[in-house]
Amino acid sequence: MGNGRIHLRPSEAAEHGWLNKGQLKAIGLMPGDETPVAGTVWQGQGWYAVFDPEACVPWQRLPGPAQKRRMECAERAKNLLAGDPVILDLETTGLGPSAEIVEIGAVDANGRVLMESLVCPVGAIEVEATEVHGLSLEDVRTAPTWGELASDFSLLVQDRPVVAYNVAFELRLLKQTASLVGVESPVIGSSECVMALFSRWNGEQRPSGGFQWISLADAAAMCRVRSERPHRALSDCLDTLGVLKYMAKRSRGHR
Repeated sequence: MGNGRIHLRPSEAAEHGWLNKGQLKAIGLMPGDETPVAGTVWQGQGWYAVFDPEACVPWQRLPGPAQKRRMECAERAKNLLAGDPVILDLETTGLGPSAEIVEIGAVDANGRVLMESLVCPVGAIEVEATEVHGLSLEDVRTAPTWGELASDFSLLVQDRPVVAYNVAFELRLLKQTASLVGVESPVIGSSECVMALFSRWNGEQRPSGGFQWISLADAAAMCRVRSERPHRALSDCLDTLGVLKYMAKRSRGHR
């Protein structure tokens, strides 16, 4: 190019065989991450880049924001499953500050049962809780107390991440129950909430901001996970595992 020009004329780009992105797409190509810009062409009100087709890659649809978000969730789910997690679920006497554990379930990333037990609580089971999980005091009267199970659980989670659906609730109930029966609270090194991860995967926005929480039952149904005994600890562990596996398998972010 002479006369101090910095842009090519269209005819000059054509002489070199250099193409813009639209022309490349028409022949099934696109610039790759390492494809250099061969030149720029002036079109009267601006310029566009052109590329050497020999340096380009086969065209592919680039993921949009929602697909990228799901790809990130899939990668996180895959990493969680590879990290030797304890997938935990608790059934409880209620939801408040005096609630305690009445059933515990835990599985590994392969679905192998690590712990399953009813738990005899110190206090009563609220009627509303029984309506959810179906457990009454009569069902758990002869079960071990948390004081009898706490040391085994502490050994189980030692140096392993704890993964649960609504993990903040599970961790609070572990501490509350330990305090009520007078034993040490288990030391949890790291934890992850599958409810938060799946809600981000699902992508439904709340009017107040952030992603809409999805119940485990709804998440399992959306992920085509067949629940054996909803709202029982072991079944909910397996549902949580199923939701994680569903996301992990979709590394390209497709539903």
